[in-house]
Amino acid sequence: MYVCICNALSDDQVATCIDGGVRDANAVHPALGCEVQCGRCIPTIVDMMDEQVNAVSGRMARAAE
Repeated sequence: MYVCICNALSDDQVATCIDGGVRDANAVHPALGCEVQCGRCIPTIVDMMDEQVNAVSGRMARAAE
């Protein structure tokens, strides 16, 4: 699925950036060699980052049990 139509960035590409430690939605595009164009993808990227943080937090909580 495309997250950013302007730059043809897929959800897999964005997820790889997030997994690699990018924690600012505006830093995803430069990390992938492009720039934010219209900005409509930023909320989706933020949601993906939130999901990743929640998934990691859940795994850490289960590991602490």
